[in-house]
Amino acid sequence: MRIQEFDALTADEMQIFVDRSMGKPNGQLGSLQAKLGVLESRYEMSTDTMLSRFRSGQLRETAEIARWLVLAQARGE
Repeated sequence: MRIQEFDALTADEMQIFVDRSMGKPNGQLGSLQAKLGVLESRYEMSTDTMLSRFRSGQLRETAEIARWLVLAQARGE
């Protein structure tokens, strides 16, 4: 994760990231899934597809894509 990506995190997303990094289960998985679902609907692609396109250079990094990447990482992608 890049430093500038931390600036874009909400308090909930930061807590998810910290909990995930510490190996702690958290009660916010449903919220995380919901946020991913919103982005998947908006961009009409799954998180897996977004990751594949981003890694291959087909998708450029915007603030929203950076947030999506952070959410995917928090989920364990």
